[in-house]
Amino acid sequence: MECISNRFAVLEPSNLIETSETELPKFLQSLVENYNEFSADGILAEIPRLRRFLKAAKVPTEESLGWASLRFLEFVVEYELFDPVPNLTLALRFFLTCCII
Repeated sequence: MECISNRFAVLEPSNLIETSETELPKFLQSLVENYNEFSADGILAEIPRLRRFLKAAKVPTEESLGWASLRFLEFVVEYELFDPVPNLTLALRFFLTCCII
């Protein structure tokens, strides 16, 4: 489980909400190295976009920091953000459907 968590570290609520844009690439490296479906530049551009959508939807930072990955995906679905954050949507879907052996 730890390997999966490390691989998808960029999807941790603290990284999606608070981590600076200069710090984000180190959390993204393992994901793009293991899954060529993801664009590092795309995800790095989409995280600030997701933050703006959360702010526009008036979701308190404290609340979103407590969200699980499923809740972030539900937010994307609820507000139909598939086009603005396609790489994050795909990463969340991959993470939530990983087979754990």
